[in-house]
Amino acid sequence: MSTFKITYSTPSAPPEEMHRGYEAAVESVRAELGKTHPIWIGDRAVRDRPTFENRSPIDRNVLIGNHQEATAADTEAAIAIAFRLFGNGAARPGGSEWQFCGSPPSSSANGATGSPP
Repeated sequence: MSTFKITYSTPSAPPEEMHRGYEAAVESVRAELGKTHPIWIGDRAVRDRPTFENRSPIDRNVLIGNHQEATAADTEAAIAIAFRLFGNGAARPGGSEWQFCGSPPSSSANGATGSPP
């Protein structure tokens, strides 16, 4: 595959490769529409929560997916894992965002362990 880079201008005749790549990406996304997605807490997929629909804001007939409703315990477990993985944020660029989270929860809710998929 040759490299082709779009910048802030629109080419008058984009290469056919760009059209093929775009159409392939559209089909790939279309194949995922309407699926039910878990909540990932560390390496554990949570699939037993009530779900809610996420629809396209442009076309409300398009169901993007069904997503699990996180509980407070799910949120606490995810935050605990994030603190364990990233500490105070020093290991990631722009780590100052973690300052606003306060301290990690004192326990690992739901026994969640591991790292994100």
